[in-house]
Amino acid sequence: MTREEAEGFGIGDGERRYLVRLDSAKVNIAPPAADATWFKLVGVRIGNARPPLYSHGDTVQTVELWEPPNLWDGLPHALLNQILDVIEKGLPGGQLYSSNNAAKKRAAWKVVQQLAPTKTERQARFIIATWVASGLLYEVDYIDPERGEPAKGLRVNATKRPT
Repeated sequence: MTREEAEGFGIGDGERRYLVRLDSAKVNIAPPAADATWFKLVGVRIGNARPPLYSHGDTVQTVELWEPPNLWDGLPHALLNQILDVIEKGLPGGQLYSSNNAAKKRAAWKVVQQLAPTKTERQARFIIATWVASGLLYEVDYIDPERGEPAKGLRVNATKRPT
């Protein structure tokens, strides 16, 4: 598992090294990390210990099926709606949040991390991207009150809120 994949799943470096995916070797047709088939390397004792000279015996490595953690675990609908409320309200100066990867102060993923601090930046970005792709969040053109120029900001489609 790559460091980026592990970060997306919220997995530490120690566990990451034991996780492997099985999919096509052709990267451009491989499923996203969350949809791949994952396996965890595990050791199995083979029972050939012979005390006192060889008291521990041998261990062979095999794999067991591993399911990545669900991104939405620990995010009840009430919390998701609270995050959406903050995004819909926008920033105190009248600016709207943005899903743009280059956004700094207006970055919507920061709202996710603020209200769901167990989520990594990568996970928070993925949540925002998923909401944009589903139409729950959509972009509107507006005049940024701080810069006085056109900008794009996020609004919430109330009909698609989690219930």
